[in-house]
Amino acid sequence: MSKLKAVWNYIRRHKYLITILAFLLIIGVLDEESYRRLLWRHRPLTDFWRIGRGTAERLARIGVFTMEEVAAADERVLYKLFGVDAELLIDHAWGREPVTMADI
Repeated sequence: MSKLKAVWNYIRRHKYLITILAFLLIIGVLDEESYRRLLWRHRPLTDFWRIGRGTAERLARIGVFTMEEVAAADERVLYKLFGVDAELLIDHAWGREPVTMADI
């Protein structure tokens, strides 16, 4: 497969996510509310930072396929599955970023 065809296939499969990323590049703002509105129902979860195939598979075992479902999931179950990393996953699902510009 040519590189151009591979890029086109990627764009076609991820057009919703690419549209959101383009919006963010133009506007430059993604607060908790817009994150929930734009990305909560996006699939696959592996498109999100820090969510690989293994994490997505463990979430799928408990019937969780979107960030909205992660946010609604029982936190005790998430902590049992992911340990302390559940806190990052939960914050990520709600669109929270614990690091501020001052921390950077």
